[in-house]
Amino acid sequence: GGRGKTTLAKKVYDQPKVMAHFDCYAWITASQSYRVEDLLRTVIKKFYSSRKERFPEEIDTMDEESLISTSREYLQQKRYIVVLDDVW
Repeated sequence: GGRGKTTLAKKVYDQPKVMAHFDCYAWITASQSYRVEDLLRTVIKKFYSSRKERFPEEIDTMDEESLISTSREYLQQKRYIVVLDDVW
């Protein structure tokens, strides 16, 4: 910790020239303990919001397999980036 990895990655991530290469994106800060379902929900919501789209309301009640399937379908034929920060 304390080496500036997040700061450097965030500077690159926030560059409009860099982000213009992607159709959707998500910056996720994972806590020390997390649930995969919660991370998937967060990623999906951030993808939708990065394109200024409304995410499907049923996302909050989906199980892990449905979330994975929804992610795959949404990302089909898209260029995307996901940054997982602070993963233990």
